[in-house]
Amino acid sequence: NQGNDYRLRAADAWYVAGQHARAAQLLATVDGARLRALDAARYNLLKGELALAHDPQQALAIAAMLPRALPPALDLRAARLQAEAAGALGDHWASARARVRMDNLLSGKARQRNARDIERMLVALGVPALQKQASELPAGDPMLPWLGRALHRLGSALPKNLPQLMRLAGTVITQGGGSTQEGFHAYRQIALLLPLSGPLKVAGEAVAEGFLTAYFNTPQAQPRPLLRVYDTQGTPAGALAAYQLAQSDGADLVVGPLARDAVAALFDSNPSLLVLALNHPDSTVNPPQGSAEFGLMPANDGTQAAARMLQQGIHSAVVFIAGADNEQRATQAFKAQFEAGGGDVLTVQTLPQGTVNYANEIRNAMPGLGANGGIFIAVPPETARLLMPQIRVARLRQPVFASVQVYRWIAQCAGQGSGRRAISRCAVAV
Repeated sequence: NQGNDYRLRAADAWYVAGQHARAAQLLATVDGARLRALDAARYNLLKGELALAHDPQQALAIAAMLPRALPPALDLRAARLQAEAAGALGDHWASARARVRMDNLLSGKARQRNARDIERMLVALGVPALQKQASELPAGDPMLPWLGRALHRLGSALPKNLPQLMRLAGTVITQGGGSTQEGFHAYRQIALLLPLSGPLKVAGEAVAEGFLTAYFNTPQAQPRPLLRVYDTQGTPAGALAAYQLAQSDGADLVVGPLARDAVAALFDSNPSLLVLALNHPDSTVNPPQGSAEFGLMPANDGTQAAARMLQQGIHSAVVFIAGADNEQRATQAFKAQFEAGGGDVLTVQTLPQGTVNYANEIRNAMPGLGANGGIFIAVPPETARLLMPQIRVARLRQPVFASVQVYRWIAQCAGQGSGRRAISRCAVAV
């Protein structure tokens, strides 16, 4: 038995070294029936890897039989075997799903290459197939962020399951002699990671002051976790060092970091603690499972506007955009969320540049828009200032919902009459 085990390990070492012919030759001398537990899994994995080049169907069948509880190094190889075998057979979905399993087992450039492969395979499926898969996946499935990314590249977006609270957020709920707040989860120790030195010191101190003000204003009757503040020095390396220190100090929630490159570095390190990042990463890395990014992206803006329209019973809408990238992303998200909720986007009108007359675009948007419809605009302030009066001149009396880009205009128009009142402030996602 010992010689059998040694031959298996030698064959495995030859395969890892790239000597596949020698590995196959040596593996043929191994009696798989005499192997136990982990060695049996290693034997079958090696058989599948050697079969991949000439029989991907057999390789895929072997990969499906491998146990999931494997050491990380073998688990990575098993997931790669499944991904490459499915890809060779043209099953892009199964290949992408296996590569998502690989994501948490990789780091650095290897993880980035794997992410590009996942996106490439999902994009090849097309929008209808991706939306169908998304509708069939449970909330929290690790495939969902990747589907959203692929849909964005295809000019679409992924509908979101927005939280539905039973009471107003912050409502104190008394249970069993204790109290909690609706929409909040109690943590024992929170680590706040901010740039308190370096080029982002001023921004970090401002966020820290706001956070601490809210922390110390918590009513004494409500539980208040221990809070520790760590300096990230405004660099990715500093953020990683601060995270490691917070983890060793016993934190169970990390809030921060603040800079986008620091967020990307922390997400890329596969943190085991829950993280509420205070920005979006400057790369395509997804938040780890259970963690989140805190910040308003154009896509979130459109999602919130669509949800508000549906809540008000509006199920048909027309959209006006000026054509900038962030406006297109907001519109994609709006369309995906609105249609997922049973709404119908009748038309998307892109307003021409270099003119102040939008009569043709407004006229084209009017057919089919009944009295119970709505209007969504994703335009900059100066365009909104021109568009809104023309909408009303055209006798469109439907409620208008706006993306956050018009917020500056709304503030400027405070007290100036029709412009500010024409757009429902509650519809602006802030």
